[in-house]
Amino acid sequence: MSKLSNDGGYLMIDHRDSPGVGMEMMPVGSRLGDQPVIVGNSLFEGATSTCSHCQRVVLLNPGRVRKREVCKKCSHYICDPCAAEMARTLECIPFQKVLDDAQERAALAEHRGLIIT
Repeated sequence: MSKLSNDGGYLMIDHRDSPGVGMEMMPVGSRLGDQPVIVGNSLFEGATSTCSHCQRVVLLNPGRVRKREVCKKCSHYICDPCAAEMARTLECIPFQKVLDDAQERAALAEHRGLIIT
C-alpha cells in the first residue's frame, strides 16, 4: 500500500440543528479563504490531508488546479509552506524525525546528568 493513501482524513461540520457560525463569531484577523464559513441549517463535508513535515491538516480544495506537493524523499504529502521551504533548503525533515531527535537529545542529556528528574 502506498504511503500517500494513509495521509488522508475527513472533516464534517454539522450545523443542521444549530444557527451556525455568524461573522461576529469569527476570530479577529481570520481569513475566510482558509476555512469554510458555515451558516445555520447546513452541513459541510470535505477531505483533508496531513503534512508529514509540520503536521498541518489541510482542507483539500476540490477546485484546486495546482498539483499537491509530495516530498520525493519521504513519499508523503506536504503542505505548500513546507514545499516552499523544501525547495529553498532541499532538506526533508519529517515531523517524526523532529520527535525522534528531541527524544534522543533528552535521553543523552539525562544520561549525562544534565536533567534532574
